[in-house]
Amino acid sequence: MSNTFLTLGLPFMIALFMGIGGCSLANKKNRNSALWFFICFFCGLLGLIPLACAKTLEYDEDLDFKESDTLSYVMLVVALIWLGLTAWYGWNAAKAVHDQMIWNFFLGK
Repeated sequence: MSNTFLTLGLPFMIALFMGIGGCSLANKKNRNSALWFFICFFCGLLGLIPLACAKTLEYDEDLDFKESDTLSYVMLVVALIWLGLTAWYGWNAAKAVHDQMIWNFFLGK
């Protein structure tokens, strides 16, 4: 296996499977499946665990009314914060490595 697949392809495939699993579980629990796909895609198990523990929402066919899915919006905010912190940490780590490479170049190491 190539390094590119292990560093980019495999984590993307795992995230995709987590998203698909979250989508199908949300569908079974009468929740917003598209929203849970993105939550589970970005958070993985941290998105699947609350969804698995959540109760099934009731749907009233006579009133065409479904209970509120507040949990999905709270988890979406958590997923976006998680994504932002991960991107910020990755940016800072890459910048530190780049700065160290520049110093090593100038110092002749």
